[in-house]
Amino acid sequence: MIPRWLASLHGRLILIVLVCVTGVDGLTGLLGYRQATREAAELMDAQLVEIAHVLATTAGRAATAVVSADGTAREAHRYHKRLVFQVWQPAPRPGGAPQLVARSDTAPDIPLEALAALRGDGYVTLPWHDGDWRFYVAGSDPQGLRVVVGQQGVVRNKLAREVALNALYPHLASWAVLLGLLLVGIRQALTPLRQLAEQVRQRSPDHLVPVQVEAPPAEIVPVVGAVNTLLVRVEQALERERRFTADAAHELRTPLAALKIQAQVAHIADDAAARQSALRNVIRGTDRLAHLVEQLLTLARVDTAGGVFAAERVDLAALAGEVVASQAGLAQRREVALELALPEVAGEGAWASGQPELLAVLLRNLVDNALRYTPAGGRVVVRVAAEPGGGWRLSVADDGPGIPPEQQQRAQERFVRLASSAEEPGGGSGLGLSIAGRIAQLHGAALAMGPGLAGRGLTIGVVLGAPGGAVAR
Repeated sequence: MIPRWLASLHGRLILIVLVCVTGVDGLTGLLGYRQATREAAELMDAQLVEIAHVLATTAGRAATAVVSADGTAREAHRYHKRLVFQVWQPAPRPGGAPQLVARSDTAPDIPLEALAALRGDGYVTLPWHDGDWRFYVAGSDPQGLRVVVGQQGVVRNKLAREVALNALYPHLASWAVLLGLLLVGIRQALTPLRQLAEQVRQRSPDHLVPVQVEAPPAEIVPVVGAVNTLLVRVEQALERERRFTADAAHELRTPLAALKIQAQVAHIADDAAARQSALRNVIRGTDRLAHLVEQLLTLARVDTAGGVFAAERVDLAALAGEVVASQAGLAQRREVALELALPEVAGEGAWASGQPELLAVLLRNLVDNALRYTPAGGRVVVRVAAEPGGGWRLSVADDGPGIPPEQQQRAQERFVRLASSAEEPGGGSGLGLSIAGRIAQLHGAALAMGPGLAGRGLTIGVVLGAPGGAVAR
């Protein structure tokens, strides 16, 4: 299970920064420590050389005097007894023994092993006395003097560690300061996210204004934009829901009241003829109410289909045939001739880009509207025709009363019913053209109205693009 503090972006960033900073600083600190110890060792080697040169010069001036400490001298430094030296001069005559010119009070009277290990100048590390010692031998003096200077290994290592640690302490302090600054910086950098979260938390269905973050970083800008886009969509969805509820309540109230009245008439009617007439009115009212409910649900479904959706290849010829076949019963009851006019496509189909279910709803509403407003004996023609510039025109024409040009735009509004001698009062829902117009809008098109058959009635059509595009609101 992931720890709770790691579930937040703040905790993850702190962990990443902590690991990275600690790793990099640990590596650089280790390399610095090793470099400092090497430098300290080289510095102490250089000191051995300088001491040897000073001793050679001093002993050379002193000629044959032997300089030796008596072992009772006061220790001047804590590392005083950790340094030894000897100065030897060549034998005065061939075959004689070299003479000790000077030595430290910690050095023996006999030659140190380093003199035997090195014939010329150089360094050598040898075990001696109480541990490993580092020796330097200088044997190139013009007077033939040989000088050996040694330093205890423990002392050298301790001094090197102290030098390295003294150089490392500021580095550790800077690491702690840097880490603290990074933690503060991360928290400060995440302030826009906290502001965004707080503003989103303050939003409610009645308060969906866009969120605003002061000086948002480039990485937060897309998030703010996406949240604001979502808020707009939610507000639009809520508005559609409120509008649908209000429209449904308004439009259902009248037919329900009429049904109630007719049912009451049938209940109190004394004679059978009046009762039968009231019951027939109840049945017709129920049919109209069912049609209204169906249209309301269709409108709600179309409204929620807003946005971008993938386009499909739709055969408008086949779709028109299916819709005409489904509306044949209504045409027969209305005594209206329903015809289908298709282009000469040699069996290839009239392919367009769109959403087949929605296009079927569009055409069905146009045909239903035409059949309801065309008088008995009239004609309704569903036509699919190729457009000169590409695409296809899907249209429905009738020879009914038509719609005056000044009212054509208003006729596409919701719940608008225009007077018609062919349609009984209250028969239409006033939603058919509104639904068709909304579907056309979703397909990037618009309903176009013009004269109907033989200069009478009305033609309503929509032009749809060829396959291959995206359908966008």
